Amino acid sequence: MKLYNLYSIVSNKTVRHNERFYKRYPSHKFVPGILVQTNRGFFIDGKHVDVKSATLHQDLVSSAKKGGITAPMWNPEPKSE
Repeated sequence: MKLYNLYSIVSNKTVRHNERFYKRYPSHKFVPGILVQTNRGFFIDGKHVDVKSATLHQDLVSSAKKGGITAPMWNPEPKSE
């Protein structure tokens, strides 16, 4: 299953607030999702994702910070008629 048609969900685990290890990565308003790493793996918006999806999220955030190049993909201009 895909989250935002970008990230691959690997199981139905959800992130918990009482994890032994909890790290929240920086996010950007133009990139969908918030990445969190716990002792059980990576989670985006509470869904358990694979390492490839976590790497993709970090790459998109770093690209968006450099100039907002991903903004048109997530927030398309409204069509005027």
